[in-house]
Amino acid sequence: MKRNNIWRSAAAATAAVPLILGAGPASAASIAPAVPETSLPCSGQHLSRCPLPGLYGPNPDPVIFNDKTHDYRIIWAASYVWAPPRGEVPQWFSVYVFYENYGKQTLSFACPAAGTGPGSIKEWFYRDGKNIGYVPASTNSCTHHANQKKTLNPGGIFQQTAKFHNVPWKGDKIAIEWPQNQNPTATSAFRNPYGIYRWAGPSRKPPKRRGISGLVKLEKLGGMVWQIVGVSNMVCEILHCKFAPPNVTKLISKVGDVQTIGGLANSIREAVVLGNDLSALNKAIKGHTQGKPYSAKVKRIAKATWNDARALQKTLEDLVPGLSLLWPVPPAK
Repeated sequence: MKRNNIWRSAAAATAAVPLILGAGPASAASIAPAVPETSLPCSGQHLSRCPLPGLYGPNPDPVIFNDKTHDYRIIWAASYVWAPPRGEVPQWFSVYVFYENYGKQTLSFACPAAGTGPGSIKEWFYRDGKNIGYVPASTNSCTHHANQKKTLNPGGIFQQTAKFHNVPWKGDKIAIEWPQNQNPTATSAFRNPYGIYRWAGPSRKPPKRRGISGLVKLEKLGGMVWQIVGVSNMVCEILHCKFAPPNVTKLISKVGDVQTIGGLANSIREAVVLGNDLSALNKAIKGHTQGKPYSAKVKRIAKATWNDARALQKTLEDLVPGLSLLWPVPPAK
């Protein structure tokens, strides 16, 4: 029997709920596995919907699972369309997820024993307005390294992967189901898997199974750039400041030119802080009447959000030298 890449936290094991069978994303409870005729990516008249090989980022990074008890989350960070033999269409699609420890405790993870996991990894399809079912993963990290164990320190991340004998069409939305003991049907929101950008070059290879590969680091940094730009624009609408958005395409190209990228632990911690700021800001402005002045509380939260976005931008500059030439770090508020 295949071992599923369903990592479980040793710290979380004592609080695990009973393992139950369940469906995939919301509204998919009665959907069967997608049949080959509807799930094959590009054949016959559908060649125009076939994606090019390369690494892609979903937009935005969908959270698959967030354990607020043990302070870790699983994020679908990138996807890879494998290059087919010459003259053929792509048939293999890999998904890469991050486990992120945003808490203060060290966590331990291990692959489940054969047959004891809460379920299998799946990609669910939403095509032409219909949920057409799911395709199970053919292999995953635990398939290749069944006895591996991981220790995740505070602020740390590690990467896991699953490979599917199915490539989504351009225009599809997919959701990734990545079961955990605490939630046997942990599933992301439906996203466009080709939503941000694509990296593909003669020297570029798919991300390695072990560690955090350079390409997935690039995708993660690109997501942080978008996060800073979006938050800064929102803050300036509240504080009536001038915000000139950078050319994000050029920024991502600059990041893509870097040969070596340092550790992401600090930037991930700051991105989590910025995400919490944004949640607090959205809560504070809820019910605000357009055209009326914002309260002192809202402005105070907006300034703190701006300064945390600025701190993350400075950290990215340390990771990608020369980034500030295209995107100067703004003054604090």
